Amino acid sequence: MSIEDIYSEWKKKRLPIISGIIYCNGDIDSIDADYIKVNGRYERLLVNKGRTNIGALSLEKPTFGFSSIIIHKKITCNDLNIIVYCGSGSYGGDGFIVIESIDSKTIKWIAFFDESNEFINCEIGENKIIAYNNMEEKWIFDVNRPSDMYVINNNNNKITKPTQEVVTDI
Repeated sequence: MSIEDIYSEWKKKRLPIISGIIYCNGDIDSIDADYIKVNGRYERLLVNKGRTNIGALSLEKPTFGFSSIIIHKKITCNDLNIIVYCGSGSYGGDGFIVIESIDSKTIKWIAFFDESNEFINCEIGENKIIAYNNMEEKWIFDVNRPSDMYVINNNNNKITKPTQEVVTDI
């Protein structure tokens, strides 16, 4: 598996089931999204599993699962030279965001989470991608440092960040 294989699958409306951020150079920030029960209520949990790359992951898992995707929203931002896509995968709990360069038509990064639920809407504001899922959460990603992410629960305004810091410049 290579980043070129991922680009090819993207054109077929499929993305790899790799929870986290996949960068154009093949690096991956593995971030698991889950829920935990706290005082009888479920709260979002983000766990940073560290940095890997497509090559190393391919050695561990020679065959990847792919999710067929549905794009729910596409936004073009000429100021940032990007196209933003958000949507859902074929397994019910999958959500994704893809950032593509307008000029080169190549992917800058992909955020795919198998436990985020579908991203039904997105917007761009102040160098941030804001994606809304069907669980009343806002997932916020820095355009240039997507692992600098956090989730806001609209029910209680609780902010959840990954449990470890990952620094990534692209």
